[in-house]
Amino acid sequence: MYLWDANILRYFGQGHATLRAHLLRVPWREIALPSVVVAEVLRGRCDFALKASPAQAPHAHERLQETMHMLSQFQIVVFDQACAEVMNRLFKKAEQELKIRAQDIPAHYEHR
Repeated sequence: MYLWDANILRYFGQGHATLRAHLLRVPWREIALPSVVVAEVLRGRCDFALKASPAQAPHAHERLQETMHMLSQFQIVVFDQACAEVMNRLFKKAEQELKIRAQDIPAHYEHR
């Protein structure tokens, strides 16, 4: 399965030629979005829509609607408890083997 990040999703939305050519060789069912990517994309669109001036608002809300439609085309792989446990183990291993301290890990990925 191919899990796309936000950049690949943006290229898809822009109709990037190389990505489109690759999609002809990959079954659609093999492509999915991690729920973290979906949240990231929606946060950006929602922030834009909420902070838009009255003149920008129609365009901002149209873009939000387009983004929601695009996201609905994909399987979404949810970051569940099993993912959290694996991530926690990886962080502990990194701390032990690489001497990376928990406070050096970005806050949104920090394990508890």
